[in-house]
Amino acid sequence: MVPYHGLKGKGFCFILFLWFLWFMNFNVRTIFSPIMPLIEDEFMVSHARASSVFVFQSMGYGLSLFFSGFFCGRLGYRKSIIISLVVSSALFFSISFVKEFSLLYLLSLICGISTGIYLPSAIPLITEYFSEGTWGRSIAIHDSAASISIFSAPFIALFLLRFIQWRGIFTIFGVIFALAAVTFYFVSDELKIAGARRVVVGDLIRTKALWIMAILWIFAAGANLGVYFIVPLYLTKELSLPIEYANTRPLHGNYPSFSL
Repeated sequence: MVPYHGLKGKGFCFILFLWFLWFMNFNVRTIFSPIMPLIEDEFMVSHARASSVFVFQSMGYGLSLFFSGFFCGRLGYRKSIIISLVVSSALFFSISFVKEFSLLYLLSLICGISTGIYLPSAIPLITEYFSEGTWGRSIAIHDSAASISIFSAPFIALFLLRFIQWRGIFTIFGVIFALAAVTFYFVSDELKIAGARRVVVGDLIRTKALWIMAILWIFAAGANLGVYFIVPLYLTKELSLPIEYANTRPLHGNYPSFSL
């Protein structure tokens, strides 16, 4: 495979396409946050049950990230991304027809697993498609999609809710992921892997530093994304703010006054 020697022309278009895939991959997880008050109202569940969706989603994502290193290389990074996109697409279409809230737990777990496959497979593709001199810029551009997704997810949700119900958002995502899978199939090639180095899982599990870093990362992610996921639900249900206000107005620094 001939790498791109610069971020221009086809190389720039390809990294933008990967950026879009990572943006959508992150968006399908963060989009639950601004629409969770609507989901809670429709299924008439408690705050604890509603917020448990994020627990199952994060659990699936974490397990996928941990084990993807063992099978993505053997299966093929390109195939892994295509499988991730296809499974995610089918999953989002399924969410549109959910009638029992308990099914959202299972679908959220599968969503975490399918979306978690993408990143460990995308980084090897970037390092293979682009010359070593552009790795820093290409990976930085690709990684910026996550931050932009966190910022833009509430605005995307509110914009779409003007025209469709919350179920329709997942239908749109299902279509986008299906088209992305077809496009990625035609614009990418599989990496040629000489041979995966044998890893002794037992030795890895017995490494104390691994578990220390894992525990620290769990708490860091919980303090970061965990708060992000739950705040809109708290503002709308406990403080009785409109869903539009809860997802946008705090950015402008205009807060309503409350008397105790």
